Amino acid sequence: MILNRLLVRLAAVSALSNYQISPYPTIAGKHIFDSRIDPVGTLQGEDLYPICVVYTDYDKDALNHKNLKSVGRLLTVTFELFCGQLAENSESSFVLDLPQTDSEIELTLDIFEAQIFDALSSGTIAADTFNTIVHGIEGVISRRGASFDGGQKLAARQITLEAKCLRDAAPGIVPDWLETFLADLESRGEFQDRVQTIRDILTASSGLSEAERKTKAYGYSAISAGQIGYEPGPAVMLGAGVVWLNSYGQPLS
Repeated sequence: MILNRLLVRLAAVSALSNYQISPYPTIAGKHIFDSRIDPVGTLQGEDLYPICVVYTDYDKDALNHKNLKSVGRLLTVTFELFCGQLAENSESSFVLDLPQTDSEIELTLDIFEAQIFDALSSGTIAADTFNTIVHGIEGVISRRGASFDGGQKLAARQITLEAKCLRDAAPGIVPDWLETFLADLESRGEFQDRVQTIRDILTASSGLSEAERKTKAYGYSAISAGQIGYEPGPAVMLGAGVVWLNSYGQPLS
């Protein structure tokens, strides 16, 4: 797991659903999901509901190791939009039923897509976190959904953002901007139980010296680290500063 990839999804879901708390930024309400659709009770029945699932399918050059640290990291963030309903089948699993699209459903999907971009630029803590990590959008592709047999158009649309992505924080560090989001995430919404795990991963190397953290972050071998001055062991702490005096015994300015 590359942590910023997870944080992008959590920030997107939180921004689009307002942490699953009314008022909701989109017509999907709380039906915004990370990587899969959960069979919540409000999605079962005869009515069609707008649904969004957030994925991060493609992550290129995510590591800081060696020469990759000078290469931009690229990430795709995919939003799959549906107008459908969940039905339980005979095996006690859930199936998403998608009707054929029509003008009214297509209008719903278009409005939903516009609301997604509005929510991601709303200036909330979750939206700001998303835009801190996804800091440069290279392209946006919006595709219609179709069935496999005959290309029949369905009530589905896929939006893919191709973006520059912030590299993960150095080992042992929780960035200030992320701490703000984690505190917000810890106080509300459905991802509260993940916050401590994220903190534990970020601070796992906090006992290392600065040189050791850099060696680990950049993937240097012990020999290479030593050649550029990154020695293992505790950092050297200097004592009290030396005060230089002039010929009259006064401190030099």
